[in-house]
Amino acid sequence: MFMWIIAATSNSIRLGNTEVAHVYHFASGHTSGDSIVHFPDLGVVAMGDQLALPNAVCDYLQGGSIPGWAQSIEAVLKLNFDMAIPGHRGDGQPNDPATRADLEALRAKLDSITKNAIELVKKRTPKDQLIAQIQAADPTTTVGAMLQNNLFYEQARIDLFYEEISRLAR
Repeated sequence: MFMWIIAATSNSIRLGNTEVAHVYHFASGHTSGDSIVHFPDLGVVAMGDQLALPNAVCDYLQGGSIPGWAQSIEAVLKLNFDMAIPGHRGDGQPNDPATRADLEALRAKLDSITKNAIELVKKRTPKDQLIAQIQAADPTTTVGAMLQNNLFYEQARIDLFYEEISRLAR
């Protein structure tokens, strides 16, 4: 692991003269510092916390962004891969590789949250009702759980989410 950090300065990982992987940062997602490592010859993407299934959490306090996360997943889906390696599951269980279909489902969930949130903000939905109304519009999104990691910080994450969506709704 240490070797790729040193070799990644040019966004590629080399072993000798052979390029073995590419490192990408497409957009803020789980946090603002998420990188994706693509191993094209293996058909694998290592996604870190950009892919924490089944309990993905968007950490707005660390620069995360649900709309940005959807953009990042969309960019990953343009890469050639068959298997995605998550950073962790979020529930303490062992990691299992994910498929392209798993990423498509995550992107669809993030897109649904973003679309519904923008529509609700445009309708002047109060901040304290936004999460409940997004959940009502699409119960599969679990947006409340996605913004909640520590109940002490939940309101701050909701505030930052609301601010971001309000900017996008203009």
